[in-house]
Amino acid sequence: MSNSYTNDKNSPFNWIFTSKKENFGLGFQMKTLLKAMAHLSNIVGGTVDVQILTEDRTGNTKTEESFSVSSPSTLAGWGSFKFGTRVYGGTDQASTSTTNTTDVRRIIEINKSGVITAQVKVTGTGTRAKIVELGLVARPEAEGAIPSDWRVV
Repeated sequence: MSNSYTNDKNSPFNWIFTSKKENFGLGFQMKTLLKAMAHLSNIVGGTVDVQILTEDRTGNTKTEESFSVSSPSTLAGWGSFKFGTRVYGGTDQASTSTTNTTDVRRIIEINKSGVITAQVKVTGTGTRAKIVELGLVARPEAEGAIPSDWRVV
């Protein structure tokens, strides 16, 4: 899709990316979700929302943490003005270039126990963003932490 095509009859596009459910290779063991990481770049047109979702032992999914990110403002430096209108190195101008790469990295501590799976959901309205990497870190809980209703005796 063209970068200039951001809406449909003045109604901005909504977009959603949801990562796969991560069970950290331990599908039948409870985990403590320690932290989540997001690396986004080239955010254009506003803010992007990130949600950390967890599934508990009963299958209920809920948002544990959420945060919003927007593109950091960058300075283009010398060369932003027409030649000959400013002294070399005398000023910086807020960039109007759409080719500037801007990376945004966020790490959020969660420390939620009793988690079966976790996933990351990234959404935006009238925006664009490149999702470079998403990560979740968890620690397995003791095997005795398995819910009693899972056991067959």
